[in-house]
Amino acid sequence: MGYFLEGERMDNIKSIEQIGKKARGRAERIKHLRGERVTQREAILGHCYDCMGGYTDGARDCEIETCSLYPFHPYRKSVTGHIAGIDSNLPAGVAQTV
Repeated sequence: MGYFLEGERMDNIKSIEQIGKKARGRAERIKHLRGERVTQREAILGHCYDCMGGYTDGARDCEIETCSLYPFHPYRKSVTGHIAGIDSNLPAGVAQTV
């Protein structure tokens, strides 16, 4: 790994530790930046944490329903009947085709 990338990763870790909220995805984001192996779920949590700016304004739903990871967002609000492309008339877990 190049020196520039290593320095950038360390700066990101320091920033998260200083201003990032202790919320779901924080530890996973740091784990990734340290170059440690992360699971698919940890990668999703870390991405959401990063995308939401470390939840510095509070842990909440991002409300970006067009994001392919939105169904896995750790603070997504539950929606009754219609959940991110799921038709309530279909069996649970079967996505509606467009």
